[in-house]
Formats: sequence, structure tokens, C-alpha cells
Amino acid sequence: MQESRESPFRAIKRQPFSSALALLMGALGGLMWALSGDRTQMPDVWMALLCAEAGAVIALASWIAVSSGLARMFGAELSRTRRGDALTYLPLLFSSLITLNLVFQAGGLNRLVFLLVTFMLIGAKIVEIIWLILLHKARWLSVCVPSLLALLLCAGLLRISWHTFAPKGEYWKDREVVRLSGDAAAGFEGGGAERVYANGLGRWRPSTKMAAPGVYRAKYHIAEPARLSLGFLADDHSVRKIRVSIGVNGKQLFDDKLETADGWKDRIWPIETGELEIRVSPESGIMFASDPVVTTAANRPNIIVVVIDTLRADHLGSYGYWRDTSPRIDALARKGILFENHYSTTSWSTAAVASLFTGLYPSQHGCVDFTGLYLPSQLDTFAEILKRAGYRTVAVSGNPLLSVKSGFAHGFDSFNEKCFGAIYYRGGECMTDQGIADTGGGQPELLFLQYFDPHAPYDAPPPEMGMYRGWPSEQPNPGAVMQFIINRYDEEIRYEDRQISRLLDYLKSTGWLNNAVIIITADHGEELADHGRVTHGYTVYEEVIHVPLIIVGPGALENRRVKGLTSSIDLLPTILAAAGVIAPPRTQGNNLLANPTPARPYVIADVLEQTALRTPQWKLIGDNKRRKEELYDMQSDPHELRDVAAQHPDTRLQLHRDMVAVIAELSKVKSPRPHARAIEIQFHRRLKALGYIQ
Repeated sequence: MQESRESPFRAIKRQPFSSALALLMGALGGLMWALSGDRTQMPDVWMALLCAEAGAVIALASWIAVSSGLARMFGAELSRTRRGDALTYLPLLFSSLITLNLVFQAGGLNRLVFLLVTFMLIGAKIVEIIWLILLHKARWLSVCVPSLLALLLCAGLLRISWHTFAPKGEYWKDREVVRLSGDAAAGFEGGGAERVYANGLGRWRPSTKMAAPGVYRAKYHIAEPARLSLGFLADDHSVRKIRVSIGVNGKQLFDDKLETADGWKDRIWPIETGELEIRVSPESGIMFASDPVVTTAANRPNIIVVVIDTLRADHLGSYGYWRDTSPRIDALARKGILFENHYSTTSWSTAAVASLFTGLYPSQHGCVDFTGLYLPSQLDTFAEILKRAGYRTVAVSGNPLLSVKSGFAHGFDSFNEKCFGAIYYRGGECMTDQGIADTGGGQPELLFLQYFDPHAPYDAPPPEMGMYRGWPSEQPNPGAVMQFIINRYDEEIRYEDRQISRLLDYLKSTGWLNNAVIIITADHGEELADHGRVTHGYTVYEEVIHVPLIIVGPGALENRRVKGLTSSIDLLPTILAAAGVIAPPRTQGNNLLANPTPARPYVIADVLEQTALRTPQWKLIGDNKRRKEELYDMQSDPHELRDVAAQHPDTRLQLHRDMVAVIAELSKVKSPRPHARAIEIQFHRRLKALGYIQ
């Protein structure tokens, strides 16, 4: 049993080749992680060296821990040769997995630690069970059963947490088809034509499914000079030909064969006024033709709407934050209008973005809780309205809850879900890359981007990783754990700001921003232990419903700050007004460009069991589950630290009556949301994967 008392570092001397190999693999893995952390800006050389050193130390430590630790466990009962064969190369396997994890950027430092610990536990237990069976047959039940249970527990943890290091989920499948509801006349007509959403390499488009040798036609009246855009896709990855004929007023403008590519094959043609007729005919197999996109040549501005998931307003420099987390967003704020008191209608993504899209409150569009996970197609979104007005409409979503299957693609000529597989690593970079790739297909253009950062798990890549440390003495100390979380959250904001800056720089270089309206906002905020909780989706305190809103472009006054209350339902009429389009009569929001100092007497927000009514001075929070109401004086207590409901009973009662009256008025608009159990089950899985529900 003498070997069991040896120092763990004797393992390095006994197996120099294996220890050197572990060091090398770990160092290479750390270096690859640093270099692949951001493809648009090389990290600092010191950051690369630090990551290489950290990878080497972690790999060697795992090798020592497993080989020496298990040798101590079994003592002299294992020969040196068998221990070298059975144990030494096991941690090398661990370091190999870590290296692959780093090379493919499977999620940052937190994922590295998770992989290391999980695989070490599972591997150690497997080896332990094998050797206990061989060497302790008499005590099989008493010794092996606990180890077997521990193995099952580790395997269960690995299975439950699979989404944290295997991001390629069931979000979409290439060449997948979803039946399309809505205006059937928007596509092509012909024998066997079927209206669908078709997915080509993550890009979904409303399309017509057609089969050879059929001929399919679409007709449009063109009132002013325009551009026609069409896309074609084969039902597999083969290259196929399709004949396309385009004519105006009986005069043929184009008649030729086009070849499909691996994804969508796009073409754009200038079109004069008159009666437009399009005929397409695939030569073989099944193909999809996207709905014809006719963009007018009118001098209308491009519109870009950037929604940053989980971004609370008070962590931006332009909203008074002490850290420089958002230099580009702050610069935009100085060029346009910043709304100081802008509020989301709720604190979770599906309901919040549904309100932004439709100008309706959650109780009206139907996304009121985690059973309402899709937007009804009967509701007009600003994308649908702008599409009818001659805009090309493009969306890039980084949040799997906002997808084709959840109904958020209605009105978009292209809906890009390619970044769903990147939600836990460099999602912002993926979003910017896809936004750049999808613009320029015809103007005027609407570009909507739903960035997923700074959503948990807060793992920004280099160079932002590790940018913020400590907590200044003049700020309240939140405790070591929360200090770490807040630092990581702020780093993700800084990372997202850099990616948005890269997107805007590209659009500026192409002239896209010469006549454009830029809108920066968030779907909701994030709790950082402000009221004893972390994450979002459960309460309606300021940290989760107070979100930024910045508007830059024609019609927006430069360097103006608006203190009045505004709501996310104001976005639809504001976006339409920027495009010169009249909002539908049902719209309850205000056009913030026409009235930059709104006289909104209140904003309302609700989630699950809580509802908040916010006036310029007061905020009432009603908790239906606890049957309790909280009242806060927002002028003297902006962080909602002192519940004064007992001190101001008359105010509480009046606000309670106002809240009841508002809810009753909102309930007059009934939600058309249909019930589809299969979709609810699928999106419940996505909610669990994202950590919204347990």
C-alpha cells in the first residue's frame, strides 16, 4: 500500500511522455480557443498566451487527478504497468475532449469546466466499477452498487445539461417544410402548387412547392418602377435547373434557365410599370420558388430594428451606467432620440416581441404565459404591413423561441434561423454575419435582428472575456458570486455592442445607412439579485421591464432625451410612420416620431402571476399568487427597495382601481391564438433548454 501515499506529482515522473502529451494538447486547445474566440478581431497576444497556459494547466491537472487519485484509491493492488495502461490514457482522453471542445468553440470557460468535471466523474466511476468487480467480488453489492448509482447520477446530469455543450438541437432541419397559412395569392398558381415555408441552410422563406414538369404563374400590377427578387431551392442538395420567364404588358423581359445552388439561388430584375407576369417551370424533381418580392423605387428609408435579448437599460452608459459597456450604442444615442423611461409589456421573449411586432398587449395577442408560445397568423405585424407597402422584409433571429414554427416569420420575405446553433457561443458574431449576408436584396428594406446576448450563461469570448473585474468601492458590494455574474453580464453587453458596431459599419460602407432609420431596443431586462432572483420571466420589477429605446434617422431629433413613459406597443406605429405608412386602426401605441414627448399616463406590464402599473411617480405591482400588492414611489425610490403600500393606502387603492379598469379595457380585444398541442410541447422543450422553466 506504499504507492497510495505517494505524492500525486510522482505521476509526471513515472509517465513523462503522457504528461508532456497532456500539457501539449491542453496548451494547443487553449490557444485554439483564444484564436477562434472572434474571427473579426485577433485577441491580444497576452490573452492568447494566458489561454494556452490555462489549457495546459487544466489538462495536466486532470491527468494527475485521475491517474494518481485512482491509484491511491486502489493502492498496491494495481501494478504500475496496468495502472499506466488503464488510467494514464483515460485523462488523455479527457484532455482530447476538452481540446475538441475548445477548437470548435463549444461555449467558453464555463463549458470547459463543465466538460472537465463531468467527463472526469463519469470516466472515474466507470474505471472504478470495473476494477471493483474484478478485485472485490465478495463485496460486489456493498461496494459496486453505490458506484453504479453515482455513475447513473453523473450520466443523468450529463443528459440534462446536454444543451450546454451540444448546441445543434432540434431547432430546424435543412430542407424542412412548414405549411404556410395566410394569403394564398401571394405565391404561384399551378397544378399541385402548395404554399409552404421552405428552409435552405437555415434561411426560411414563404414559398410555393412545385414539381416538374408543371408551369407555375404569378401576376402583379406594378404602379411604379420597382425591382423584382426571386429565390429558388431544390428539395435536396442537388443542382437543378428551372426555367424562368418574366414579362411586363405582354413584352418579355427575361427568359432563361437558372441553376440552383446548395442554398437559395437569388436573382433580381428591374421592372417597369404595368402588368407583371412571372412563369417558372422546374425541369426535374421537386423545387421551391420563394414568393416574388417587389420593392418600389420610392425614396423610402431603409429600417433596421435591433432587439437585444435580456438587456436592461441601466447597464448602458447612455442610461447612466458607470462602466463603458456600450460605446457604439451610446454614440448612436447622441445622434438621435433616447427614451429614458421605455418599458416592455412583459419580462420574457415570446410575449415581449409579440407586443413589439403587433402593437398589442400580451392578453390581446395571446402570448400570456408559457403555453402561448406562438404568434397567431391572423394578427398583422409591422413586417406584413411594410411588405404590402413595397418593402423587402428580412429577419435574423438568434432566439429559438422566435422562429418560423412559433409564428414570428409572418410578413418576412426571409427569416434566418442559422444562428440558433450558436446561442451559447459567439451568437452575436453569427447574427452580424447573417445580417450582412441577407441585406441588399432590394430597397427599401426592413432588417430585423434579434440578438440573443447578453442572455445567460454570460460567456463572452475574447477579447471581452475577463475585461471587467472587481467592484468599485463607491458601489454597493453585491457579494462575490453576484459580482462575478455581473462582470460576465457586462462583458456580454460590451461584446454585443462591438458586433452591432461591425454591422452598422458594413451597412454604412455600402450606402445602406444613407437613408435609414435605426431602432435599438430590448425585449426585456435581467434580474441580477436586485430583488433576490436571477434571470427573468417571473417578475415585473424595473430591472426586467425597463429597457432601452434609441431611434436614429430621418424624423429623429439629434441628441434628445425624452423622460415621458413609453411602451413597446409604441414601436409598431413608430416604425410604420418612419416608412410613411399609416398604422392600422386597432393600434393602441403612439407614434414616437410625431410625438417625441408622449403624454402617456401609465405603462402596464404583466407576466405569469404579476402585473405592474407604472405612472410617472408610482408603481403598483399586483401578485395574484401571493394575493399581495406592492407600492413604490419611483421618484424617491427608483430601485424599488421600499414597499410603501402600508404608508399610502389611498394611493394603493386608486392605482388598484386603475389597474382593474385597464385590464378590463384590454380584455375587450380577444386573442385569436389557436391551440396546437404539438407546438406547445416542442417549445416547452426549448424553454427548458434555455433555462426559462425547470
